[in-house]
Amino acid sequence: MDYDVLMLGSGTARLLARSGLVGSVHSVFENVVNLRIEDNIVSLQHSSLPRTPLMLVVGSELNLKDLRLEAGSHIWLEQGCVIVKGHRFNFTAAPSWDAHLPVSFSTEEEVMILLKGVSQAVGLTASPLGLGGLSLFSVLPGQNMPLPDLDTPMLQAAIPVLRSLVAAIGQDKELELLPALTSLIGLGPGLTPSGDDFLIGLLSALSLLEKGNPRIGRFAVALRQAIGEAVEKTTPLSREFLLYACSGEFSEPFHELYQAAAALDMPGTLAAAIRFTAIGHTSGVDGLTGVLYGLGVCRSLVCHAPAVD
Repeated sequence: MDYDVLMLGSGTARLLARSGLVGSVHSVFENVVNLRIEDNIVSLQHSSLPRTPLMLVVGSELNLKDLRLEAGSHIWLEQGCVIVKGHRFNFTAAPSWDAHLPVSFSTEEEVMILLKGVSQAVGLTASPLGLGGLSLFSVLPGQNMPLPDLDTPMLQAAIPVLRSLVAAIGQDKELELLPALTSLIGLGPGLTPSGDDFLIGLLSALSLLEKGNPRIGRFAVALRQAIGEAVEKTTPLSREFLLYACSGEFSEPFHELYQAAAALDMPGTLAAAIRFTAIGHTSGVDGLTGVLYGLGVCRSLVCHAPAVD
């Protein structure tokens, strides 16, 4: 069967521009089939799902289960098509979606709208009986709230690191944070572990605020390099999202959140943040936790930036 691809993520478009590619099916879900092509992951997904840098979009009328794809099935590219198990996905006419953030912030008012909206949204989900993941930490940045000592292995590993990160804000030693931050790579279960979701949220905040702020920019460059050197510690899918985040490319929920805050739309920002919390089991809250921490770091670096003569 032949199917038209409706849209490509910017990362997928760059990958499929290469010739001689082969791969296999990585994992199969109801609305997404992850394909491993060379050393990259491409997500065959329905158009109803949020856009991502690594998407290969087909119409939602296509029931992916009907394709009977299985992990390990062989994939190859031929004449503008991804071919898997007799199915041809034609991407020659598919437009590319640019996953780079469409806005950057230049005013404190934008930051405060974002901070308020995200804080309110994660406050609705973070509780001792809540989502798990790093959701409890999402109430910490800037609020000095004690975190209960929970006995999950992930939190036992994460809590000391996250507490040290909060304590380090404003100490003018941001490069000393890099080992603690990269220790979060691969922390937690699932295809996108909580530590990775946190780091992607942090990277998005840096991308949002580094323009015109050299100190934030220097920290962002150092963190991206450190993550790139340690990214093999996590899952193949999460590795892809981290590497795209290091290149400034993020999924659609980040775009919607930041565009609303840039427009100084408080109700829209809160609504976007609440939708964000619904992503995955803990991924949304973990990502917003990283945004909150990133905002704290960025504001500190701006406030403590050396004077320019």
